[in-house]
Amino acid sequence: MIDEKGKVWGIINLIDFLLFLILLFGIVFIGVKMMQPNEIVQQKKEVTYSLYNSTEYAFIVNRIKKGDILRNQDNGDILGEVISVKTQPGKVITTKSDGTMTISQVPDKSSVIITLKTKAKVKGTDLEQGNIPLLRGAKVKIKGPSYSLETVINDVSS
Repeated sequence: MIDEKGKVWGIINLIDFLLFLILLFGIVFIGVKMMQPNEIVQQKKEVTYSLYNSTEYAFIVNRIKKGDILRNQDNGDILGEVISVKTQPGKVITTKSDGTMTISQVPDKSSVIITLKTKAKVKGTDLEQGNIPLLRGAKVKIKGPSYSLETVINDVSS
């Protein structure tokens, strides 16, 4: 199969053939990279948004401070910096035996609105912080320096 000159079947030198294949793969690789569209440069936009929790223990709500950096509890992405915290008595919706619904206060619990400031990614007409779309109603588990809680995006303004 390989003769005394190192040729396969007397036609092709094996080392030359391997070098040709390496060169061919290199050209194909560069060609594929050049043909791919450039990555879309993601713009960032200054955004403020608020997170809401209707009933949380007061000892947790009292730990939330202006200037805290909040992270996504699931993956650690930064969600933004706390610029304000508003608390009110905790409230829940209860249903009476006759089927009517009322809002009741919950002792020892507070509702909280946390306003954050961040630079969100602009994706078309949508805003995104980390992997979370900044849409009203989106649930977000947050983690601060010494607390964690579940919230819902209440408002988004840019």
